[in-house]
Amino acid sequence: MPWQHLKKAVVELAANNRAAKASADRTHLDGADEIDNQIVKKIVNNLGEKEQRIYGHISSGAAWAEGHLQDIGWSDGKCMRCGKQADSICHVTWDCPAVNKHRKNTKLSEVNPDLLPVYVKHGVPKAMATNVEASFWGDNVMEQADQSNQATLNAIGMQTTRKAKAIASSKNQEVKDALSKCNITPGILNARQCFQKIKANKQPPHLALPHRCHRPAPADINVYTDGSWINPLEQYLGLGGAGVWWPGRDPTVYHRLSQAEKTLHMTSSTTMVSCNIPP
Repeated sequence: MPWQHLKKAVVELAANNRAAKASADRTHLDGADEIDNQIVKKIVNNLGEKEQRIYGHISSGAAWAEGHLQDIGWSDGKCMRCGKQADSICHVTWDCPAVNKHRKNTKLSEVNPDLLPVYVKHGVPKAMATNVEASFWGDNVMEQADQSNQATLNAIGMQTTRKAKAIASSKNQEVKDALSKCNITPGILNARQCFQKIKANKQPPHLALPHRCHRPAPADINVYTDGSWINPLEQYLGLGGAGVWWPGRDPTVYHRLSQAEKTLHMTSSTTMVSCNIPP
């Protein structure tokens, strides 16, 4: 693993362990062994300040429904908006007709929430599975669905036509064959974990280092990095790499390329020299 990914990987390990513990202890996260934190970040960043608080309130399981209040004697268990029984917060977020008629975003209006896992109904995305024939999170809900649930099946990644099912079956077999070649048992690990195992370098690390520079450092900064060494654009899909811009460098006169640069770098020269380390 490139060292610039180490800090994020350690933080991710702690987050995954916390999610696995929460999945076992919290009913609203039942089955969510690993949470896709990248999707959560994207969701939160696209919400307003008030909406972020609401999302955090629901996704953390802190929202009490009327059914919960009934258990402690503070409610009769009926929804104060529509009068129906509200055993969980999912009634408000998915089922309540009084709330649904005010929705401005109707993309999920035809989705049957009964086919969704409880963690999805609380806005918590599980890490994507490797089974191409199942839903995004690996569940096969085809037996529970009927023709009226086509919109739901399409929304959760299930194939509904005969041709699409045949293609998915073929692709799923390709995935199994690729995992088997890497000694990975299909269905045990999620997609992220499989990519990590496939990309892992099993060989001892070898890194060519540049020669020691004995010249004094320049008074002004003359080399600029692109930031991708510490903050790569795609952490888990790309390998380690970075870009360096060195304006005014002329490798034919002075500051010639070292052996390490020739080994690791792809260079391009203009009036201002730029050196790029490819991923």
